Amino acid sequence: MKKISVLLAIGIFWSINLLFGQEKFKTDSLKENLNDYLGVYICNQIRMNILITKVDTVLVAQAYGQSSFPLEVTEKDKFKSDVYDLKMEFNIEKSEMILTQHEKNFLFKKKNHEGLKTDTFNFVFEGKKLRGFIDMPVNRDPSALIIIVPGHEKTNFEIGYWAYDSLISNFTNIGISCFRYDKAGCGKSEGEYNHYQTVQSSAKEIIAAIEELKHRKIKGSDKIGFWGISRAGYVCPLVIQECPSIAFWISVSGPDGLDSSPYMKESDLRFAGKSESEAKQLIAEYLNSGAIFENGGTYEEYLKAQQILRKDSFCIAYFGLEGITKEAYYKEQITVMRNIDYKRDEKTKAVIIVPDFEKVLNTIQCPVLAIFGEKDFLVDWRKTLALYKETIGRNNNKRLTIKTFIDGNHGMRKCKTGASNEVIEKEEFCDGYIETMKTWIKENGFGK
Repeated sequence: MKKISVLLAIGIFWSINLLFGQEKFKTDSLKENLNDYLGVYICNQIRMNILITKVDTVLVAQAYGQSSFPLEVTEKDKFKSDVYDLKMEFNIEKSEMILTQHEKNFLFKKKNHEGLKTDTFNFVFEGKKLRGFIDMPVNRDPSALIIIVPGHEKTNFEIGYWAYDSLISNFTNIGISCFRYDKAGCGKSEGEYNHYQTVQSSAKEIIAAIEELKHRKIKGSDKIGFWGISRAGYVCPLVIQECPSIAFWISVSGPDGLDSSPYMKESDLRFAGKSESEAKQLIAEYLNSGAIFENGGTYEEYLKAQQILRKDSFCIAYFGLEGITKEAYYKEQITVMRNIDYKRDEKTKAVIIVPDFEKVLNTIQCPVLAIFGEKDFLVDWRKTLALYKETIGRNNNKRLTIKTFIDGNHGMRKCKTGASNEVIEKEEFCDGYIETMKTWIKENGFGK
């Protein structure tokens, strides 16, 4: 999904190694007080966080989800990057920074922790130290602790991101502490980021964090709940199955137990002008041919299963079907069949992410708030909603609450279409989204 961007639009791929070859500041008076500039700066206008740090006598900037890059001092409180055509001017007294790029000015305010206290909290999983943060309300003990479980993305909670910052601020405001941590290879967590980490592994990772939170008797850890989005909808139920003491779960844009990418591709085809029946037929061919490939089918069988797909120029480009020779097919097939570690659903041919997902959901007895955007075209929210009703909704406690937002996309931002290529001029949550969660938490006795 696209949005107005400053640093994101230009793509920051600057190696940190360049910092150490940069010429030192020539004016000592300008480099003595770099510490005054350090911190996280937030721009509500474009929903961006920028972390300002330093390496030796060089000021360094990094936007959420991007690589860091050096800044060159020009005069007191003023810095620039000629490579990215941007300037930064700091106002220490006001705790502000103005970023200028392409003749546009953006006001950033330095993040403060008024109303909450943030401490680092590290734990070890599979020999790697993962760095996390605990945010607690000030002047009162927390009544519970929410673990923030992000989706299928890299994280950097050191810098922060407006969506998570907003959640944390609102949750601590009603007396709940929050815990979030960076995945392996992200932020200051050890190891390498694995985009293909299984949800089962992620569940074990969270269980390790829970054990450490309880072992260290972190305030609020006697009543732990989840807030999770997207992929977290696979992970959280697996944790709850192993840890039935989990107090509650807020599920946002949760999938069913199958891979959601076929639904996303089907949505893209509809936005490309295909009718609903055409899109479903094309996706069915795509999935069937994939199953043939993975199960050792011949090249001829594979092509035969794609007869309609290969008559459509858009689909050939979209699914990357052009140039697949017989030789390349068999070579890749051998590699895939040796390494394949998943199964497909017999009916839909979609990859099974969580086997027996219905049984897993049936074990959940804690209160659940399920939130969906009706313009979510990344997961089939109607299918998930029905699944939750048939499982969690029929459990003994029957404490399932469902809320949908008519203008919400996958991330619960206001949108017009929800399409992956929609340009959203101003990123903001759906009206009532935050209040729905706060009210539900308090009504269930977890917040104050």
